[in-house]
Amino acid sequence: MQLKRRFRVTGYLPNTVYRFAASAANSAGAGPESVPRTVFYVCSNGFRDTGAGCQCPAIANCETYAKGICACSKCKQYFTTASTGSSCKCAPLANCKTYSQVDCKCTQCNSGWGNCDGKDNTGCETPLNSSSHCGSCNAKCTLANAMPRCDRGTCRIASCLPGWGDCDLKPSNGCETAINTTERCGSCTNKCSLLRATATCAGGTCKVASCDAGWGDCDLDPSNGCETQLTTTTNCAACNTTCALDNATPTCGSGTCSIDSCTAGWGDCDLDPSNGCETRLNTTTNCAACNTTCALDNATPTCGSGTCSIDSCTAGWGDCDLDPSNGCETRLNTTTNCAACNTTCALDNATPTCGSGTCSIDSCAAGDNFSDQLGNAAVSDSDIPIRVEGELRFKQISAGDYHTCGITASDRAVCWGYNYDGQLGDGTNTDSQTPVSVSADMLFQQISVGEVHTCALNITGHAFCWGGNYFGALGDGTQDFPNSNTPVSVAGGKLFTQISVADYHAVALVRSSG
Repeated sequence: MQLKRRFRVTGYLPNTVYRFAASAANSAGAGPESVPRTVFYVCSNGFRDTGAGCQCPAIANCETYAKGICACSKCKQYFTTASTGSSCKCAPLANCKTYSQVDCKCTQCNSGWGNCDGKDNTGCETPLNSSSHCGSCNAKCTLANAMPRCDRGTCRIASCLPGWGDCDLKPSNGCETAINTTERCGSCTNKCSLLRATATCAGGTCKVASCDAGWGDCDLDPSNGCETQLTTTTNCAACNTTCALDNATPTCGSGTCSIDSCTAGWGDCDLDPSNGCETRLNTTTNCAACNTTCALDNATPTCGSGTCSIDSCTAGWGDCDLDPSNGCETRLNTTTNCAACNTTCALDNATPTCGSGTCSIDSCAAGDNFSDQLGNAAVSDSDIPIRVEGELRFKQISAGDYHTCGITASDRAVCWGYNYDGQLGDGTNTDSQTPVSVSADMLFQQISVGEVHTCALNITGHAFCWGGNYFGALGDGTQDFPNSNTPVSVAGGKLFTQISVADYHAVALVRSSG
């Protein structure tokens, strides 16, 4: 049996019977006068009655039906109608995955969202990837010593605060380890250890706190520690501190600028290395060494060469052994050292003396006085030394066959004895028992006596002779005669250093520069 069913019709009057032909046109809405095929009744609620009555079927959760039709025009709270009004379904909630079909509450949120405001029908309004709601509502993402981040619902470390590190790799306890210590400096694995230095960790960087004794961080690069030894002359006790001292070779072996050695001729006499070797060692108070006095017996000392030596001897003294250490050790008033070292005071036929520093006759030797050549105003011979008459002091004396001459302390020439040929030089030919002055207004340095003539050198070195001119003995360019009882100049004008007279001739040494 075919069941009657009820369905809504449009464009028809309620409470009216309609008959339709079984044609497409009539089925589309032919009026009452159409050829009947199908008969139905349009109910007052707009639905036609096909035999089941005019009541609309119940629509779940529908609060108000549409007028004249069996459709819901208003669903209960939290529900919404279908497009045809045939049903009420839960209104979509934000980020909700499943609903309760009883009250349309969200029973499960989409992944990453949460219903955190406590309102069941507002959906899942809160993302669960923030620091306030991380993985679940009100689950705060906070980590020790760190800037946190919520990564897909898990609280993770975005970055550690300065000076801290996540050394155990457990985000849950944050950045738990301080990385500003020498064990962990700037990172979890960086140990701060520097060569020859005490290290410190400042701002996550390993730095030099202090250097070992004798070392410095001169390149300011902490990575190689204290790389420079502070015991050199370019880095002495501190970086770039030069050790330089006056008149000295410096050293810094102990870390202090000090004197290794002084320049030759200088000394560190004040024992203050800061001013180097400040004292010249060529003075008589600091001679060759500090505080070493240069003092010599009977001498004026000098230390100009750094050696204590004799500048000059005290009058009457000489350095005859050429050893400056004992000064001028020799008296120059003896007959072996007369006026100068190793200068013998010896006079012919006389006992010499050098008491005044000048070689002179102390007494004449004993001997023949036939021609008064002993000079003592006596006519008899003497077999013992006798003093020459007068108070003269002699520098030199020379005795011939029959006369004697000498140079006095005042550089005057005197003679005595036989004078037949004028050999006494006093301008006469008279014999004399006592010294008479040679007739010449000049000073002499040496005299020599022959048999009958005499020659002498004046203080300028010129030669003069007097007496017998046999065989040209006077040297004036003549010979045999005439004799001369006063000095005549030796021809040639040469200068001599020494002269010696024999019986009838003379020999002299010419001065090399003359």
